[in-house]
Amino acid sequence: MFFARRASRLLASCLALLFALGALDAARARAADPQPSHVAPAANWNDAEKWAWSKIEQGEIADFDKRPECKGWSAPTPKDEDNKEWDNTCRVIHGGFIVDLLTKAPWREAMPVAGVRVGNARIEGDVNLENATVVRAIKIWSSWIGGEVNLMRARTESLIHITG
Repeated sequence: MFFARRASRLLASCLALLFALGALDAARARAADPQPSHVAPAANWNDAEKWAWSKIEQGEIADFDKRPECKGWSAPTPKDEDNKEWDNTCRVIHGGFIVDLLTKAPWREAMPVAGVRVGNARIEGDVNLENATVVRAIKIWSSWIGGEVNLMRARTESLIHITG
């Protein structure tokens, strides 16, 4: 009986050691072959969209009032759509850009869990997510949207929060 207990403890210790060594080898393999951490913006994106992607890709908020090129140009309220400050190109992104991020590879796959978070932007054109499956959250606030937002038959288990 004493021998059986001692043998089972020895076996358990050996198995624990083997598992620990296996985990160490897996960690070394991941370190030797890191996953790419940056997905390049699309060639047709404007500078504001490239800046927004650089923030979103890192899990940060793309708040255009904090964009260096927009300093001194606070976004007016979205209800004040005739205000000339909305014409400042430092905060203009397109609805197609939002759609690309949420629905097209490689950006959809590179999207962090936080999803698309954009504030104080002027969004030109439609945000057409009809029939799309959206796997990340969308949060757009204090922004002027010049087109329509179409979520007809869109599917998601994530937050969709759009306010002016």
